[in-house]
Order: sequence, then C-alpha cells, then structure tokens
Amino acid sequence: VNLKFLLVDVVVMVVIPVTYLSTRIVQLKASSGIMNSAIGEEGLGGVPWASTSIPLDAKMDAFFEGLEELQTRIDAEQRMEIYGFLVAVLLLLRMVLATKAHPRTAVLVRTIMAAADDLWHFMLLFMMLFTGFAAIAHVSFGMRKDEFHELSTTFETLFDMML
Repeated sequence: VNLKFLLVDVVVMVVIPVTYLSTRIVQLKASSGIMNSAIGEEGLGGVPWASTSIPLDAKMDAFFEGLEELQTRIDAEQRMEIYGFLVAVLLLLRMVLATKAHPRTAVLVRTIMAAADDLWHFMLLFMMLFTGFAAIAHVSFGMRKDEFHELSTTFETLFDMML
C-alpha cells in the first residue's frame, strides 16, 4: 500500500510539474518565431493590401490563413493556462493532504474529509442555482449590457457581484 502512495506522490509532485514546465519552456522559446509567423511579415502583417497586382481574393485568403494561425496559437496558450492551473490545484491538494502527518494540522484534513460528501452536494446545488441565475441574467440583460452579452461574461459578472 505504501508503494502505491509513493508512486502517486512521485507522479503528482514530480512527473506532472516537470512535464508542464518542460512543455512550457519549449513553448516560450519558440514563441517569438511562432508569433512572427502568425502576425509578423510572414503572417497578418505581411498581407500586401496596397499591392494592385495581387487580386483581393488572394489577399483575403492570406489574411484569413494568418488569422487562423493566430487563433490556433491563442487556443494552444489557453490550453497551457488550463493545464498550469490544474497542476497548481493538484499540488495544492497534495500539500493539504500532506499536512495530516502533523497531529494539529491533521484536524483540518480530517474535517474536510468528513465534510467532503456534504461539500460535494452543496457545490452541485450551488452550481445549478448559479447557472440558473446566469441564464436569467443573460436573457434579461444580454441585449442592453455588455457584461451580460455572452454567457461566459455573465458568469464572470455574477461571480464578481457575489464576491
């Protein structure tokens, strides 16, 4: 049993963070060339709008190809941001669980473990109600207020209001 927990600890505390950091470092090193190809002379910035010898369709095709490349890069960056967030949450949870080795801090861990079922059901109910209120706000105010125009911004606005 202890070997199993050791293996989980090694994966959570070493393998996942090292994988994230190594992937992130490679991405950051390549980002200047990638951004140049997406928005520089090779991408959006290189579309020859002033040229009269190139047809408008070719210019628009080049523009939309560059725009698609930029959107691909933005999507990859967002995925890495989510991955980094999940790694941080995983490490935080592992550190909280590690505190149960000390008798005084173990009280906190035992309390959370005892309340886990009730907390889970509270979160389910809270998310259902929050989603319902977000839908109502979006439908009611979406046409008049920018904060409620899209459902994602409605969630952000309601969360800010709640805080």
